[in-house]
Amino acid sequence: MFLLHPPIAPWCVADASGLQLVLLASLPLPPGRVFVRTLPDSEEELIPMHADGQQGALHRWRVRVPWDRGNALTLYAFVAATPQGQRWLGADGEREHVPPEAQHFRVHPDEQPPAWVREQVFYQVFPARFAPGVQGGDLVGLADRLPYVQDELGATAIYLDPVLTAIGSRRDDIGDGTQVDPHLGGNAGLADLRVALHRRGMRLVLDAVVNHAGDDALWSDRSGHHDGRGVQPVISAAPDAVLRRWLRPPHAVDGWRLDVIHMLGDGPGARNSARHVRAVRRAVREENPEAYVLGEHFSEATRWLQGDQEDGAMNHHGFTQPLHAWLMGLELAGLRVPIDTAAFEAWLAQAIAAIPYANQLAQMNRLDSHDTPRLLTELGGDVERMKLAVTLLFTRPGVPCIHSGDETGLEGEADPDGCRCFDWDRRRWTMDLWTHYRQLALTRHRRVEWRHGATVTLATGDEWLAYARFTDNSATVVAVNRGPATRVALPLDRLPLPPVRWQEADGTAVTMGAGGMELALPARGSALVFSA
Repeated sequence: MFLLHPPIAPWCVADASGLQLVLLASLPLPPGRVFVRTLPDSEEELIPMHADGQQGALHRWRVRVPWDRGNALTLYAFVAATPQGQRWLGADGEREHVPPEAQHFRVHPDEQPPAWVREQVFYQVFPARFAPGVQGGDLVGLADRLPYVQDELGATAIYLDPVLTAIGSRRDDIGDGTQVDPHLGGNAGLADLRVALHRRGMRLVLDAVVNHAGDDALWSDRSGHHDGRGVQPVISAAPDAVLRRWLRPPHAVDGWRLDVIHMLGDGPGARNSARHVRAVRRAVREENPEAYVLGEHFSEATRWLQGDQEDGAMNHHGFTQPLHAWLMGLELAGLRVPIDTAAFEAWLAQAIAAIPYANQLAQMNRLDSHDTPRLLTELGGDVERMKLAVTLLFTRPGVPCIHSGDETGLEGEADPDGCRCFDWDRRRWTMDLWTHYRQLALTRHRRVEWRHGATVTLATGDEWLAYARFTDNSATVVAVNRGPATRVALPLDRLPLPPVRWQEADGTAVTMGAGGMELALPARGSALVFSA
């Protein structure tokens, strides 16, 4: 017997008074044997669930749970009393005993990430090294290349590396935060870029470097050029604070990526970081209720992703780190951490389970960044393994972010080499890789389950993993293989779908056997199968 609770509608529906929950089970059970565990007043309560027919081959149980108004989050887990003993279901899967509360399903009753975020494919641009405009690489050059970014590649949102006036070439030592670097086109150049993006229906997120800044920054003022400006007023609290002013016209950016946000605290140890991040969130939301608050963490970000601080993080812990470990046995810092496929799947599942699923869908997934070597370089130029990583980037829960140049096969060692200038000579592009990126970006826009769907693991082997992204009426089966070519049989009985026809991207029908779906997995490759 197995239990399943997809933490999305129609199996998890929130309203003003609470949650309508549905549990799915592979076998029928008599009344009075299925419960949801909640924690009102931080005390356990078991609420009986009621049989509610079937969905596909699965049996439905439903229950209504009121909001836990004594805590920020409403937590819940499920238990079924079977002839073989108790079966508990937490957000990370089944077990024989009650799951730790850190692995309960969780929903914040009031705070949700902006709905537009999960619809995007982000494209990260270091503007000085992307496209020539008026003076070297600048915002004019980027605006001129938007047809490439959106129409050709399929990206819909720009995440800009720092553009405010600074001393260093990376512009992460900003001054007063009121001016865009004139070498990039100044404030007018950013306003013009915003107009160009708006005409295309594209989004723009800026990089806020408020933790480490230049000597002339208003909130450090080691140069002594400013008069008594406090940290919080300058960054977020004052009416004309840095994080507020760029959310207003004529620039009206759609959100902020907050650099090393976990160290936005007081003195040694970064005390009170959570309080400061909540204050940043309030200020940003006051200016634009739909603004995206994105945090940067090179380690686990769970505590900042419980609904009341960040909408999402640059998902190093829950995506980039496990991916690097599984594909090449390396941690982002270069430490050797080879893991088997079962450990890879468990790492991914546990990271998803630790935060509200709405926040998981707003996580920014990425293969590398301006702070790391390019993944293709780390892979020794192995394009097939790079394509395998790209498949995971686009199909795992969260929002994919393409580091500009990755799609063309651009390589680079550690910073600053990872920020090489974009090469616009297409004769030097790795077109097989570029086409793979484009196809996946376009598919993401077509397949609602890639943007909104739940996730369930179907099977694992020594070198391969198969999972499904699904809603109540559509699904994609994804199988990724880091080893030699193999054939696999994938059970589909965990998917709460009516009978459907399965086909590959070219429309070819998929072979079905007694064990479920039968797939041929190429060496160091992947397979995608869609419900028709």
